[in-house]
Amino acid sequence: VYLGEQYVNNATLSDVTFLVEGKRFYAHRICLLASSDAFRAMFDGGYKEKDARDIEIPNIRWEVFELMMRSNKLCSHV
Repeated sequence: VYLGEQYVNNATLSDVTFLVEGKRFYAHRICLLASSDAFRAMFDGGYKEKDARDIEIPNIRWEVFELMMRSNKLCSHV
């Protein structure tokens, strides 16, 4: 599921928002589910984030989180 750079961290059609250091990162669950066992467990398992629209991610710098999300080959092009 390649969406293209125009949809990376873009609220258009986004169905989940990560809150990191007071900033928002807009994402798409389908890309995250398809690309990561950790995200698959978060959204498809019994975790509280399963149905959450906004998910706070503590203990990570914004720059690191953004780089991690942008390096997701299924949802963006680096």
